[in-house]
Amino acid sequence: MTGTVALTVPGADADGPPAVLLEVAVEQGQEVLSGTTVARLVVDKADVELTAPMTARVEQTARVGAVLAAGATVAVLRPIEQGAPRGPLGRSDAGPAMGADGVPQQRPTDGQDDRVEPLSRLRRTIARTMMASLSTTAQLTSVVSLDVTHLMQLRARWNPRLLAQLGVKVSPFHLLARAVCLSLPRHPVMNSWVDEATEQVTFHDYVDLGVAVDTPRGLVVVTVPRAEQQHVSRLASSVQDLASRARAGDLRPTDVRRGTFTLSNTGSNGTSFGTPILHPPQVGLLATYAIERRAVVRTDPDGTEAIAVRSMLNLALTYDHRVADGADAGRFLTDLRWVVAEHDFEAELSAACT
Repeated sequence: MTGTVALTVPGADADGPPAVLLEVAVEQGQEVLSGTTVARLVVDKADVELTAPMTARVEQTARVGAVLAAGATVAVLRPIEQGAPRGPLGRSDAGPAMGADGVPQQRPTDGQDDRVEPLSRLRRTIARTMMASLSTTAQLTSVVSLDVTHLMQLRARWNPRLLAQLGVKVSPFHLLARAVCLSLPRHPVMNSWVDEATEQVTFHDYVDLGVAVDTPRGLVVVTVPRAEQQHVSRLASSVQDLASRARAGDLRPTDVRRGTFTLSNTGSNGTSFGTPILHPPQVGLLATYAIERRAVVRTDPDGTEAIAVRSMLNLALTYDHRVADGADAGRFLTDLRWVVAEHDFEAELSAACT
């Protein structure tokens, strides 16, 4: 349309991840102020808001619930010239519009105290994504137990200095994320994608690390680009920044682009073990669980065995068995355990503080 502005699905090209139109917060013919929220989308399980870049009239909108490719038009706006007569304007601070399906958010049952709520559109989108993942991939999970006692000690030694000098704190999850980024280049099958349509596998020579974040609206996967190039304190800062903005609903489209491998910190809620679901087209996803003090058998260099109390962590690697075998998963987990034990994290932290 001549003289109009299109609001489109974020993404460089149509091969990007599709979006689901969750909500249209305006009506056709409505006039809106610059900054008014026009629509809300879910792209790769993350909420994205599209706002009016100028005062304009809404000419056209896509249908709520539609699945749209990257670059597709969500709404068409016609800018309003200065001084032109205007009708009632939408406000940028207005609350969310009523859902297009008209389902009430709470409905009592027949005289009972039960509360019945419909699934939110975000939860419905996550449900469809997870069911599609399970129905189109051959998922298998391998589990190892990891001694992270020295990581806990490392964190205790360095966090006061890191916080004072860099404003960042390092957790065992961040140290493990760094170990994953160091291990993946040696195991390219775990850092790959499967194209369902062409039955081709793409092997990546970089690590765009997906990190699952628990937010008030549901699970969101954010992405740290080129994570293999970031030392541990910078990686911790990147993850913390993305997680904070995800919980605040302040993510940019580039923050939720598709990663090459995903980490999920399920143990932050106290879980000891689980079987995570893949995030297609990725071949691998690693979940970390609660750190627990356990009595374990340790073998000294001279072969002497002794029982010691250590900080232990379960890791669960889910992978697509169409591409990777159990032996591939075992080699990756063994290598990851070696990196956690032998990599000089201390030198990285020291260099960051000097």
